[in-house]
Amino acid sequence: MKLIQIPNIKPKVIVFDDSSVSKVMPKFGDLILENKLYQLKGAVFKAIGWVGQPNSKRSICDYYEQYNKSGVNKKLDFDCLNDYLKMAREQIQGDSVEAKRFLIMGALLKCLRILGVKRSNGLPYTEASFNDYFSKHHEEFYDELRFKLTEWCLKMYKEEDILQEVKIFINTVFCLKMGVKPSRELLSFLNTTTRNEILQNDQKTNQYIYEKNDDRILIDVSTVHSVKGETHTATLYLETYFNKKYDVQSIIEYMKGKHTPPRLEMTKKSLKMAYVGMTRPTHLLCIATHKDSEPHLKELESAGWDIYKIY
Repeated sequence: MKLIQIPNIKPKVIVFDDSSVSKVMPKFGDLILENKLYQLKGAVFKAIGWVGQPNSKRSICDYYEQYNKSGVNKKLDFDCLNDYLKMAREQIQGDSVEAKRFLIMGALLKCLRILGVKRSNGLPYTEASFNDYFSKHHEEFYDELRFKLTEWCLKMYKEEDILQEVKIFINTVFCLKMGVKPSRELLSFLNTTTRNEILQNDQKTNQYIYEKNDDRILIDVSTVHSVKGETHTATLYLETYFNKKYDVQSIIEYMKGKHTPPRLEMTKKSLKMAYVGMTRPTHLLCIATHKDSEPHLKELESAGWDIYKIY
């Protein structure tokens, strides 16, 4: 058996400031070209970050302005429950559980439309009209549902699979409260596996195109959650802001090789996310961090990282 030789490329740290954050993606493109990775058959290049939703500090949108502005995450009517949960789990991240709760609630409203359950005026339930009616007339059920939504969102943040739990709730408690039996169409909605082409086609709009001279490189941009289990030729891990911390700066001591047991919960979460994102590439790993990390650069270099300042 012929062994495939993979070049030993040192991991890279791309350091930016507030005015040069938009230069991170082009720099990643340059590093791909310099190492001739684009010449490999079936090469895959991805830029990933923990937080995709815009915030006042830093998200994927700061590096690639078009992210999430071309239709991605705007499709909120899916053909199966699994798609709603997949979108909530993989693509919507931020400091709040609100976005996840919104999508799960959207799946419940979809179930009502499938079952033909409507308001007294004959119109389908919206979230506002649903909350208004059930909070007034079925308070105990409404409180139970609110508790379930919060519980499911928290479980998703812990990367627990809630699909079966939500299916059972809809099949039993939800249908019983609505006074209907699960229909064949509802069971199809609950049990159909994810139509991957829906999410994949949406994600193609989140593709950064880097061109230099006669070379053209396609770099997919997505969240860390959405690349779990994938393999890339080169991966760029983008520093983002989550839960009052910048994730890369939270783990920078570990990048220097100082592997002490983490004490802070945020550090544990950042390490877990970093493990998922930074173990994707077969050839090249790049990490983007703000110049606030500058005091650590010499130690990072000593630990084996190549440092590239772009400011």
